[in-house]
Amino acid sequence: MYQIGIRPRLYRFRIESGAPRSRCPRCGQLARRRRVAFVVHVDGGHTLTVQAPCQYCRRCDLLCVGQGDLDARLAGRCLPSHPEIVGRNYLVLGTMDAAEAARCTGFALAPERVASLLHEFASVDFSDSARPARPAPARMLSSRVPLPRHAVLG
Repeated sequence: MYQIGIRPRLYRFRIESGAPRSRCPRCGQLARRRRVAFVVHVDGGHTLTVQAPCQYCRRCDLLCVGQGDLDARLAGRCLPSHPEIVGRNYLVLGTMDAAEAARCTGFALAPERVASLLHEFASVDFSDSARPARPAPARMLSSRVPLPRHAVLG
């Protein structure tokens, strides 16, 4: 497989259509919240870094990011200097070390710089409909719904 960056591949990657879940969609383990520097290529030749919150499962080595979070961070990064590219298609290429991302203050990254700093993803999960992490507890499957305290007459 062709590799863009010279650094080792890291993480399995998944974009969730809604907000990322608190549990891993693959194994059901609690996922930890992280802030990761993503390298994003936007149509029109712009490659930039975007720091976005995501969920990380240590067992599966899976990063899940919400598309809304990523879109908002990308728009916030592009709007002040390049409003014409907001809303264009983009491709998340991989991640970058946080210290290196902090040094990349310019808008666009040169291709040579991307190749030297990029950690591509080990794999990308394209499926949007994940199976439930684990079955719901029996108490949640009950058809009786308790009334809220303020609704009880007495």
